[in-house]
Amino acid sequence: MRDFVEWKKQHHYPHQRDFEISLIEKFMEKFPDRYDKVAYSFPVGVPPPFNPIVNDATLGSDEYLYQRKIDVVGIKGQNYEIVEAKKKAGIATIGQVEGYRDLFFRDERPPTKPKCVIICESTDNDTLSIAEAKNIDIIIL
Repeated sequence: MRDFVEWKKQHHYPHQRDFEISLIEKFMEKFPDRYDKVAYSFPVGVPPPFNPIVNDATLGSDEYLYQRKIDVVGIKGQNYEIVEAKKKAGIATIGQVEGYRDLFFRDERPPTKPKCVIICESTDNDTLSIAEAKNIDIIIL
């Protein structure tokens, strides 16, 4: 597992864009007790098909750059959530968050299968309908 921090406003959110930070902080304000701890820009997936070591002396690696990144992994007790932040959530966002969940479950082996959550500024009725059928939370902020 990667390093997790307390679920509170941070001075720095690794590798997050401004709109993602804004959504994450709005989400945090709306649900201050949702998580005990979180990890930002959590890498999942297989490493590249070549040696990512860029410095043999220190074993410095570029592997992180080639992996997929989950915007937020939240933990509350034994329950995990995979959170994706989008300005406008669409059907593709559902596939993205489900894929991230499956990779996280495969790679990290948490005690329970994570729930998928999408935080966004807007979406459409088709996306809401599909998300509901798949038990994915879409939270419009």
